[in-house]
Amino acid sequence: MSWLVTAKKRKNFPRTVSSEMDWLTGEGRLKGHHAGLRIKLEYIYASCQKDIRGQAVYFRFTRVMEILNNADWKGYLLTPAKWKILKRETFGDYENLIFMDERSKNSFDLNGRLICVLKLRICGDIKIAAKIFDNYLPVRTKCQDEGRYYFYLQPEPVSGKEAQ
Repeated sequence: MSWLVTAKKRKNFPRTVSSEMDWLTGEGRLKGHHAGLRIKLEYIYASCQKDIRGQAVYFRFTRVMEILNNADWKGYLLTPAKWKILKRETFGDYENLIFMDERSKNSFDLNGRLICVLKLRICGDIKIAAKIFDNYLPVRTKCQDEGRYYFYLQPEPVSGKEAQ
């Protein structure tokens, strides 16, 4: 933990991640050894890389959700019952929203690969969301009646080496 504080004082990190470094030091002070700083620091490092296409789908999906969240999008994880009701709801373009079925948590394996189709309901500025997703993940967009938009993330083909 002290190395992190020292590195921050020496300004070893760019300004763009200073808030993350403050958060990490706070986590370390609050939770001690149970903070999992190594994993969190690895995530921050990986997310700062220019090309993250080689990262696992779960990582890239998390990155997309972070970017959208920073652009004032709101994400909601819904119970199956609320997800079913949502299919009939219509929203205007005045608020940027992303809805996911809580079962989507099971869409990824332990290695971060997408193992089944992940369906998202998108409301608001669809073009911006599609552009951000397309920068990191291939997504299929489908507009159902009355302007209800869904994004579908498909599992990537498994290469012969990974399948064994």
